[in-house]
Amino acid sequence: NREIAEVILSVIIQAWPESGVAFFNNLAYAILGIPSIIFGWGLFKQENKLLKYAGAFLTINGIACIIGVIGIMMNNEFIGFGSLVGAIFYLLALIPLSLLFRYDENE
Repeated sequence: NREIAEVILSVIIQAWPESGVAFFNNLAYAILGIPSIIFGWGLFKQENKLLKYAGAFLTINGIACIIGVIGIMMNNEFIGFGSLVGAIFYLLALIPLSLLFRYDENE
């Protein structure tokens, strides 16, 4: 029973690197990386420094997520961590974006 449970868990648990769910989760992040790159590039071209930082971080996030799914398909553990790296850059992008929401244009 233990072997059967391990096989079932290895397929459905996202944290298990070889699981199908982990692959499709990373694939979804890679697909979401495309609009992150487009939107990030648009923000990067703005005059505001905070928008530039947010745009750069979002663009790097998208690229890292795409590289991550490529690493998984190539069975390269190091490159496969791209989605994790992308998540860090996404969180970094939230800092300047949050600061922008804090400011009132009428002040």
